[in-house]
Amino acid sequence: MKAVIGVSSSPETRAVPGAASRFGPPPVTREPTVISVEPVEPFIDASEAAAFIKLHRKTLLRLAREGSIPAHPLTGNRRRIWRFLRSELDAWARSKVNSGCDRCQNSRSK
Repeated sequence: MKAVIGVSSSPETRAVPGAASRFGPPPVTREPTVISVEPVEPFIDASEAAAFIKLHRKTLLRLAREGSIPAHPLTGNRRRIWRFLRSELDAWARSKVNSGCDRCQNSRSK
């Protein structure tokens, strides 16, 4: 998504054609600055996160308290409210996949 924000302060300006007059130099226009705006990923609560990675909610919260899963506490010392990012949970789950075995080598048919 791209948004046009503000006016550039760069020296790259253009004179407006046909605007020369007896009152001085022609007026100058500035090109707008184009800034790429990335959407912000929203935090999800423990219920949505547990459904996303297919764990029980209490198991997910236990892993969050232990620091085994990427989580963000919202409250003080006791950390009772947790929020999660789907992208972090997805990366965590993908890192836990054991793909070291080859199914072809484990088959009994030779």
